[in-house]
This record gives sequence, C-alpha cells and structure tokens, in this order.
Amino acid sequence: MKMSLIVFGALAASFFLRRRSAALRHWVLAAGVAGAATLPLLTAVVPAWPLPFATPTAFTAYQDPFESAVATTARPVGAGPAARAASSRAAQVAGTIHLGAMLQWMWIAGTLIALAILLTAWTDERARVVLSHELAHIRRGDWLVQLSAELLRAFYWFNPLVWVACRRLRLESEYACDDEVMRNGVEGTDYATHLIELARALNQRRAIWFPAPAMARPSSLERRVRAMLTKSHDRGSISARTRIVIVLSLLAATVAVAAAQSGFSTFRGSIADESTLGIPSTTVSLTNDARQAKYEVKTDALGRFEFVGLPPGDYGLEVKGMGFQSLRDAVTISGQNLQRSYTLKLGTLQETVNVVDDGREHVQSTIREVVPKTGPACVSGSAGGRIVPPKKIRDYAPVFPASLRGTGINAAVVMEGRITLDGFVTDIRIIGDAHPDLASAAVAAIREWRFTQTLLNCEPSDVLMTITVNFKTVPPPPPPPL
Repeated sequence: MKMSLIVFGALAASFFLRRRSAALRHWVLAAGVAGAATLPLLTAVVPAWPLPFATPTAFTAYQDPFESAVATTARPVGAGPAARAASSRAAQVAGTIHLGAMLQWMWIAGTLIALAILLTAWTDERARVVLSHELAHIRRGDWLVQLSAELLRAFYWFNPLVWVACRRLRLESEYACDDEVMRNGVEGTDYATHLIELARALNQRRAIWFPAPAMARPSSLERRVRAMLTKSHDRGSISARTRIVIVLSLLAATVAVAAAQSGFSTFRGSIADESTLGIPSTTVSLTNDARQAKYEVKTDALGRFEFVGLPPGDYGLEVKGMGFQSLRDAVTISGQNLQRSYTLKLGTLQETVNVVDDGREHVQSTIREVVPKTGPACVSGSAGGRIVPPKKIRDYAPVFPASLRGTGINAAVVMEGRITLDGFVTDIRIIGDAHPDLASAAVAAIREWRFTQTLLNCEPSDVLMTITVNFKTVPPPPPPPL
C-alpha cells in the first residue's frame, strides 16, 4: 500500500507536468521508482508516527504463514502447504528478477546488432540521428534507471501501478532523448522523417530476424512524431539543482510514508502448551478499561491468534484454555503492530474430602484400589492441548485424629502437591495455617493416593493438585427408637 502511494504520487506529478519537458517528467518518475525501491529499508529504520485519522479495520481470520517456535515444532519447515506455497512464490519472484535483467540486456544487444547491420545501408544523416538518440540514452543513464524499474516490477509484479510507471518511464526516456537530438540541431521534420523510414525498414525486415531498436517501436511512434512536429513543445533539459530538489522532495515524501503508521494496530501471536505445540480453540481476550472495550478471538488449528484494528492504549490480556491454567499479561498498543507468543501450563486438579467427628467410634480407614480401564491408544498429532487427565486408582480416607475427638473443632487443611509420573502425590505442602494433628492426618492419607499418568499430547507429564480436607464436628445421631 505504501509503495503504491509513492508510485501513484510520481505518476500524478508527471501527469501535471505534461506540458513541461520530457526530461523533467522522466526524472520525476525515476525518483519515484527509486523512492519505492528504498521504501522497505526506510520503513524498517525510520521511527514510526501514528495517523490520528485512520479508521479501524474489521477482524479477519489469520491466513498468512507465521513462523514461530510453535509452528516450527508442530510442522517442520517446508512440510506444510503454506511452506510449499511460500517456496513457490519465492522461486517465481527470483525467476522474474533474472528474466527482467536478461530481457533488458537482450534488448540492448538486439539494438546494437540491428544498428551494426543497418548502418551499412544508412545515409550519414540517418546514422547521425540514430546514434545521437542512442548516445543520449547512455549519457542520461537510462539503461540503469530502466533496469532498476524492471527489478522493482519483478518484485511487485502483482501491482498494476508499477507496470504503468515502468511503461511511462520508458516512454518519457524516448521523449527526452528525442528532445536532446533536436536540441543538437536536427529539425523536427527531418527527425520525424528518419524515424518513420527507420520504422518502415525495420518492419519490412522483421520477418527475417532484425530486432527493432527501442527508438522505432510502433507503439509510441505516432505520439513521438506528433511531439517532434509541435513547435511549442518544451524540449529543455533540467539543471542539476532541479534534479536535487526533485530527489529531496520525493525522498522526504518517501520517509513520511515509511514512518506513517495507522492509528490502529494488529496484535498477533501464538499460544502453545509445555511441549511447544500450538493449542487450538483457545480463548484470547483483550480488555481496555479506559474505553470499556473488550476484544475476544479463538486460536486457529496451530494455536495462532490475531487482533486487527486495535486503537492505542493499555490492555489486559487473558488466555483461557480447557485443562490449562489461565494466563494474564499487560499489553500496550502504541500505533505499531505487535507480536507475542505465550506458553500455557497444565491446570491444577482440585479435590475436596470431608472428615466427620460425630462422637461414634470409627473403624480404621482402609486402602481401596481399582484396576484402571484400558482406553484407546493415544495418537500423536500436530495440534497441541490434548490432555488425558489422571484417574485415582488407589484411595485412602483421612482419619479424624483421636486427640481431637469430642473437642468440637471445625477446620480445613488446604494442601498442594504434585502428581508425578509414577502416579503418587509428592512435594506436599500446607497452604496457610492448620492444626498440626489435622495436617498430619491429611498428609498421611494423601501419601497413599495413586493416580494414572497424566498425558499431554500422548506424553506423560506431572500435574499440580490442590486438596482440601474439611474436618467437621457434628452432633451425634439420635438413639434408635425403642
């Protein structure tokens, strides 16, 4: 878009200068092409400034390939359709660049060969006219300008404005060289006569193998002859000062366009699990308290997300995925596009156990074990976030401490532990204050628990667990009726 703006500005300027000399129009177009070519470099190094009058764009689905650690692990480089398409486009562009340069040199070689062959049949006057025209191209450096334009067109072959600019640049260079020949003393009528006879001779011989020089191309011949015969036509050259002013003006415009950023930005990124695979269908939300605005999207199949059209400000980010701990972050949008990647940790399991003292004697708790059912085999894939939660296969109920029976105590013991790969709960720690006897009873029971393995994308993984044991004292049950 920015490059198109530069090229369009140069084309518009050349249009408004249509009554001025071709040399001036050609220099304006050449400076515009140079500005468009340097725009990517300037965009990377020039500090950005926001445009306050921009309008927000609508949310769009993420389609472009996004290289990240998640995508690289989930899909090896070059393995997916996006990677193959990118390689194909790169090869196409590279081929176009080489083809453009080759055609340029073929044109130069063809012109020289045609001139060498035809010079033997030309009069001295015609040879002087043709050589003066071609030498004007050399003095002006048109071959370098046109080659640069062709390279720009090879990179931006999909942009019609670049094609128009290259065509206008080539045509204005022919006009400018015509004007220079006529400034050197060749009359317009004589020049037009030689040009028409040269075109007629070349067209008659084209069926054999004579390549036509650029100065006698039929597509521009009529307009050039008309310009030669117009006495009031401006055929002046441009001074070095004018050239510098034009270059500096277009350079300033290019820098301004390169620095300009929309007042609304794009925030994209990826959400992965601890195995670096992207998590699909994860909710990502942004909240701006100052504007009382909330934006929410879902990640795609590879865990990528994208917010489009965000106004500047401070946002609170929240990521929620099924089976994972929620993640929060602070995001500042300042007129530039932003990109971040996040990793979600497995969620924490919760379990609550109630232990009651009702005044009756209780039988000592026993360990209960179950045989886990065999489920379908886990199949690995490119998407992450696939969790198989653990199941308890060995249980042991906490016992109300004998030292506290009948005291009427009511308290809770909150603990956090880790279910390891062997299924036992380890690293148990007490959260907050707890009665030592109650804590000992709770921890002793939990150490006997065992679970099946927790699987993350078919790989065993540790998982945190929070256990709450409520010790309650209740009135004894009424005696049975007599």
